[in-house]
Amino acid sequence: MTLPKRNRHNIVIDGLKLHYNYNPYRLHGRESWVCVQDASGHGPLLKIQWIGNSVLPHLVEQAIRYGMSEGWKPNTGSEFDIGIDCRNESAEFATKPDDGTRWWFYDEILGPIMRD
Repeated sequence: MTLPKRNRHNIVIDGLKLHYNYNPYRLHGRESWVCVQDASGHGPLLKIQWIGNSVLPHLVEQAIRYGMSEGWKPNTGSEFDIGIDCRNESAEFATKPDDGTRWWFYDEILGPIMRD
């Protein structure tokens, strides 16, 4: 399934053309997600739970590189979930554990009270 055109951005990493998408109005809420997919519109999503105010291209690139280093393959495989906390000067990343829930990263960083 192809990412929607609305709020879709292009990025090239090591010659690999990708699209990423996010809703800028949800960045301050609890459902802050950035989704990445091969520009062809095929292949698994890299789903990034985002904590922080700005989705800047260099942070998206760092997150994609982190996802790839942890095993996400843009052309084969299955969806892959990571989290990024970019509230501080340097971004912190985490990979979703096998038993992680939908809110695994928010619970880990902000605590379960954020969801209530």
